[in-house]
Amino acid sequence: MESVVRLRRRPVASGREILDLLTILQHLHPHRSLGAVLLELCNTMGTCRAATDRAVEWLNLDGTLAVGRIRRTELQQLSRAIHRFWIAALNAERLKSRRSRGTPAGV
Repeated sequence: MESVVRLRRRPVASGREILDLLTILQHLHPHRSLGAVLLELCNTMGTCRAATDRAVEWLNLDGTLAVGRIRRTELQQLSRAIHRFWIAALNAERLKSRRSRGTPAGV
């Protein structure tokens, strides 16, 4: 019998990968608004738009502020928050789809 190895593709970028892209965008386009940069992040990495919006709201950041004005520590917090809220959104979606199929949550 032949064994089949399945490779799971990571659906979510790490907080570090998000931070790296935010840092690059901050240096390339310091006068763009944070909201515009986050929209580009969503388009480039496929991050959940709801997760980015929630992270900005949770950290009380102004989406109209130029991204060049945001401190490194704020970018770090933002990237970790986006990652955390993105994971939570995916988990909630998986749970919802399991419930709709009638699969027990622990399986």
